Amino acid sequence: PRDLPEGLEGVVGLVEAVPVERLDEEDRLEVADRDLGDLPLIVLVGPTATGKSRLAVDLALELAASGRQAEIVNADSMLVYRGMDIGTAKPTEAERAGVPPHLIDIAEVTEMASVADFQAAARAVIADLRERGVIPIMVGGSPLYTRAIVDHFDFPGSDADVRARWEAELEAVGAHELHRRLAEISPGPGGTAPEAYDW
Repeated sequence: PRDLPEGLEGVVGLVEAVPVERLDEEDRLEVADRDLGDLPLIVLVGPTATGKSRLAVDLALELAASGRQAEIVNADSMLVYRGMDIGTAKPTEAERAGVPPHLIDIAEVTEMASVADFQAAARAVIADLRERGVIPIMVGGSPLYTRAIVDHFDFPGSDADVRARWEAELEAVGAHELHRRLAEISPGPGGTAPEAYDW
């Protein structure tokens, strides 16, 4: 086994290969429903700029050298946007070393994006890779995106009319008033005093 790159020890939150037979019955059914195949899904997560992408590329190259093709599946919410290269640690073409990446540069920064859409796209990519006998290596620093892909997450649909109504209300009364209303009906974390935020 390879050592982690210098500075990455203790930073990567999860380096795990998930074989289908290790999943509990409910998860196996979910995997079967998604037709992900028998290959493991390797998951690398951790903070931005800690070497996850380099580790993923190194791992893919090591797998290729041993006769197992692997490709990288992005699970970072910012890498989906074209032009968002600075501050995201998006790997350059040279840093990718010929290892095919998926779900990078798939949207303009002006496009509406959601974790639900990303979840469907990522699961489809992973299923396609497995069907082709390619080991997917999922890499990301966005815990919600990662968990949405590997865990059982169902996202409710959105309603453009409801959103428009609340955006108009926000414009009319301001963030402090809307937050005050939220605190009245939902005390707790959502009910934190508006003064605690720097609006």
